[in-house]
Amino acid sequence: MGFAISIGIIGRIVITTAHELVHKKEKYERWLSKIALAQSFYGHFFIEHNHRHHVSVAALEDPAISRLGENFFRY
Repeated sequence: MGFAISIGIIGRIVITTAHELVHKKEKYERWLSKIALAQSFYGHFFIEHNHRHHVSVAALEDPAISRLGENFFRY
């Protein structure tokens, strides 16, 4: 149980750090974000975040935002 919780906490820290690196301009920092996201099997975040979310932020087409009245579990 402790191992699973530790992996979950570390994974959350890695994803948060990778999210910040995704926004950097330097090529090596963006590469580091891909490596960090690959460790948590969330590599598609790099593409989805930059090419879907940032293009349509707060619009109906944005996959990162729930719809009006949509509860947590439905989202």
